[in-house]
Amino acid sequence: MLDKSKRGKAGFTLIELMIVIIIVGVLAAAAVPIYTGFVKRAYLTEAKAVVGAIRAAELVYFAEHDEWLADDATATPARTTEDVLATIGV
Repeated sequence: MLDKSKRGKAGFTLIELMIVIIIVGVLAAAAVPIYTGFVKRAYLTEAKAVVGAIRAAELVYFAEHDEWLADDATATPARTTEDVLATIGV
């Protein structure tokens, strides 16, 4: 059995645990905006890549058909952008 001198020194005190929780909270508060910025930049990079692929597909279509792909208002089902992208494998 523990004597009185060793019994009080085992484990962490409530103050020590509260300090650790505060430190973790401060670090999390600083990390969340940084993480959010990374996520936004990743979405922007992905969007730029998709737009670049669409642009390349439209340029290929123009080179093959000597006309631009019609917009959705005048497109027939066989001439939508999605069909052209699927045709050229993008």
